[in-house]
Amino acid sequence: MSEFEYALRPLVAPQGSIEDETLRVMGGEYTLEQLQEAFIAHDSSYCGSLENMDLRWHLYRWDDEVKRQLLAGEDMDPLRHGIYQARTIGRELVAELPAGARDAFLAYHVMHDWHEGEFARRRNETADVAAHIKTDDIRKQEFLLNISICREIFPGAYNRHMLEWVSIFEGRDPTTGDKRNLTPAQDLVHRYFEGSEIIGYLMTVFQFAELYASSTRLNDQERETSMRLVKENLGRNTSALEQLLPDSRYAKRIIDRAKMIMEHFGSVRIVQA
Repeated sequence: MSEFEYALRPLVAPQGSIEDETLRVMGGEYTLEQLQEAFIAHDSSYCGSLENMDLRWHLYRWDDEVKRQLLAGEDMDPLRHGIYQARTIGRELVAELPAGARDAFLAYHVMHDWHEGEFARRRNETADVAAHIKTDDIRKQEFLLNISICREIFPGAYNRHMLEWVSIFEGRDPTTGDKRNLTPAQDLVHRYFEGSEIIGYLMTVFQFAELYASSTRLNDQERETSMRLVKENLGRNTSALEQLLPDSRYAKRIIDRAKMIMEHFGSVRIVQA
């Protein structure tokens, strides 16, 4: 196996499963899927709007979007993105956080983008605003909309049991949406949540680097678009993760892998932060 093939290998999944583990959140006990089902079953248009959005990473569409989802997997689906992140990246990072943060950290991974379909609908759009071009005002609006939706789904219990955690994860005031001051301990938890988002972006980059390398599976348009995704997102997100989580063991594994892929594409200009 070459060094590049090693970098593109699937990361070893952690032992055991959190699929059926119970999280104590919102004044009750939920598995990850039960949280997701509460959103799906809620009598509103929120789930339908999210389900009807374009695939994630819409700036890198393929002519055949069904093929892109089949090859890139569950994280391309706006409705399944949150629970996928909880099962994979969230569970890895939460092992490095204080035990008291665990359940809320995993639960919020499931819930953190429940607003995106409604936010897009209100803008007469079918896709989320790409993360690297989101303004602080858009992030503030999204944060407050997410809170509003979660309050509808878990009336009362969300405010009592989850709101302060969400405020820490996002580093924002739950009333105004403005950035808030955090204690050092709170800031650590906040950086881990932001870091999980960045790791999610890098995992997508890894997927498309692998697809690009497997050229027989893609046509010219798919290969060109995959390479553009890698070029435009690998360096920027690697730098961001190094700054956010310099002491995280799991983040270091991701950073090392990203740098190996960068070295392979050394003849290609990788866009930096």
